[in-house]
Amino acid sequence: MREIPPEVAAVAFPRISDEDLAEIAECPAAVRRSWKAGERLFRTGDRDVPFFIILSGEVEILDESGPEPQTIVVHDRGKFTGEIGWLTGARAIASAVAKTDAETFAFSQASLRELINLAPGLGDVILTALITRRQLLKDSGEFVGLRV
Repeated sequence: MREIPPEVAAVAFPRISDEDLAEIAECPAAVRRSWKAGERLFRTGDRDVPFFIILSGEVEILDESGPEPQTIVVHDRGKFTGEIGWLTGARAIASAVAKTDAETFAFSQASLRELINLAPGLGDVILTALITRRQLLKDSGEFVGLRV
């Protein structure tokens, strides 16, 4: 994707603080998961994809709709996956692969709602990021995404 202005990138790809990560670790809905480099977290078109918060390592988000996969973004500690379609139960519009060995928290839609109820400020950050990401993809002119 083309260069994103820093002020927009800060909204679309915020970093969850270490303090908030510690609070999230206390949430019963947070499921820890480990990934080996090259392992897929999800594929374009998958349903019921968890929401992932990266604790360590890197997770690459890929647009695999063209002849060659294109990196949309690489998430590291404190970053999270998703875009607004995730909240509506839409199929995944991109794929995610562990670029390095990684550890994540995974949340279903229901368990993310539980987290947002426990930490509404964090919920605002997440929701704003998910909306902004979808708009960036739409405005990029480069993203094709899932085709039927």
